[in-house]
Amino acid sequence: MDKKITHTLLLVDDEENILNSLKRILRNDGYRIFTATNAKEGLNILKQEPVSLVISDQRMPNMTGSEFLALARETAPDAVRIMLTGYADINAAMDAINQGSVYRFITKPWDDNDLLVTIRYALMQYELVLENRRLTQLTQRQNAELKDLNQGLEKRVEERTEKIRKMNRKLKNSFFVTIRVFTGLLGLFDPDLVAHSKRVAALSREIARRYGNLENPEYEAIELASLLHDIGLMSVPNNLLKKRKNQKTDSGRKLYQPFGGDRQWQIATQDQMTASERKLYQQHPVVGQMSLAGIENLDQVSVLVRAHHEHFDGSGYPDGLKDEEIPLGARIISVADTYDDLVYRCKMLEVDALATIKKKSWTAFDPETVIHLVDVLQQEAAAKKKENMITLQELKPGMVLSRDIETYSGRLLVAKDTEIKENYIAKLLSYNEIDPIVDRIYVYKSKEQRA
Repeated sequence: MDKKITHTLLLVDDEENILNSLKRILRNDGYRIFTATNAKEGLNILKQEPVSLVISDQRMPNMTGSEFLALARETAPDAVRIMLTGYADINAAMDAINQGSVYRFITKPWDDNDLLVTIRYALMQYELVLENRRLTQLTQRQNAELKDLNQGLEKRVEERTEKIRKMNRKLKNSFFVTIRVFTGLLGLFDPDLVAHSKRVAALSREIARRYGNLENPEYEAIELASLLHDIGLMSVPNNLLKKRKNQKTDSGRKLYQPFGGDRQWQIATQDQMTASERKLYQQHPVVGQMSLAGIENLDQVSVLVRAHHEHFDGSGYPDGLKDEEIPLGARIISVADTYDDLVYRCKMLEVDALATIKKKSWTAFDPETVIHLVDVLQQEAAAKKKENMITLQELKPGMVLSRDIETYSGRLLVAKDTEIKENYIAKLLSYNEIDPIVDRIYVYKSKEQRA
């Protein structure tokens, strides 16, 4: 975005000391701040001021925070909404998230630094939504002008067409900037999640290719959704994430067991949670969908993110979808996500991880997707005998590619069997900033292996 936005914040709480505390925390960030001690006063401010973000307490007289934020959504739909709530009100907060009224909730008492970071991330999303809308509207205006041009004025048509092309390229670049922002936020939140997501994206892409009948946009949606599938975990309290992250017993075998009589195959660390904690954790696909759904070109991606924990027999979450009710991309991501989790987080041997997934065909996983996973892993195992898998940062002059290097948008950068030169690496690093390169790069172990 070219211009720095001066954001307007609305703080609503019936306790003056809470409002004063929030104002004190935010005073150095250059925001315009309005306060209200009740919902009615807050709605009047929303009607008069261009508010970017609303923070409201849940427990207020006459109208709850959930009710107020639902009305605020109607009055100022673009404003990001955050709820302050005590632990006892978490269920109400989750209901508000499910209804789309709330971007995120913050429990009281809050940590000042966490609050500031949450607000900054929320405002970044607000800016991205506005920028994408601006570019879309600008493109629409250019298209409208193009229709009005006289067919005989070929030169003018050519000039306008070029402007449209430039605008479309700008939109495409803006789209990938959005992806980089989200992956950057995820990296700040948990670097391990970024590494996991990149591996899942690469594996999902290879599985999707085995279907053979997917159009290019579908491939892209699957890959981007797998890259962002865990973005909703940023809404889960750290103590719940630590329960999941630190559990690595019996080579991961105990982490994947049916629980209760409902055949719902879940990560066993959830079994350490209370019922309300488990319910909160299982909302992260919903939060992930909501984080992406309002952004241009990410609607299909957001649907796949929501469904990536659904199970083939209907025992998954959040919606209990089954069989072909689950989008194909989500079925693919589910298999890739679980396999990577077993191998890297649970430290299970690859052969044992694959055997575990095979046993869950027809229950947790689409059996056809499992067949394609087996095919991908067998091909990779055969390839490993003559090639090495490296990162872009490990690429060196003199190495010979055993596979093409492509970007996430499907652009071919360097073809298989090309010997890498010094200037190639600089160009690849530059491309990676604009249109990220698929995480895995494969090179021959020796030049003789090329044959």
